[in-house]
Amino acid sequence: MIDFLQKWDAGINACFIVINVHNCRFSQSIKVLIQRINQIYNNPEFWKQTGVIFTHCSGNYKFNPKYQKAILDFILKLDGCDKLELNEIPCFFVDSTEWRVNKETKSEIERIFEFAEKNKALPTQHFKNS
Repeated sequence: MIDFLQKWDAGINACFIVINVHNCRFSQSIKVLIQRINQIYNNPEFWKQTGVIFTHCSGNYKFNPKYQKAILDFILKLDGCDKLELNEIPCFFVDSTEWRVNKETKSEIERIFEFAEKNKALPTQHFKNS
């Protein structure tokens, strides 16, 4: 993917980390993924164009906001990311099984697209393939 993006002249408007909300452990694999994204970006400003999408937010499921905070706090501790603000990394909550009929999910999907569309495409040629 990195090789492809390094040759992609159009740049990227947004990147999303997608997490199943029912897997509410902030696991080592998610931490490694976030660290790897930070290494690839090689620029903390790219986090301002990254969002976290929590899937399977359906029915009476109550999301634990501590999980969201743990993820965002982890990002802020990465190299060069200490000056980012939590509100610069938006989180979205979707019911991925009822996305066609769930009003809240439709609204969140609109927010996701608005977030991506408002961002200027950033070049990807400097992504690090380490």
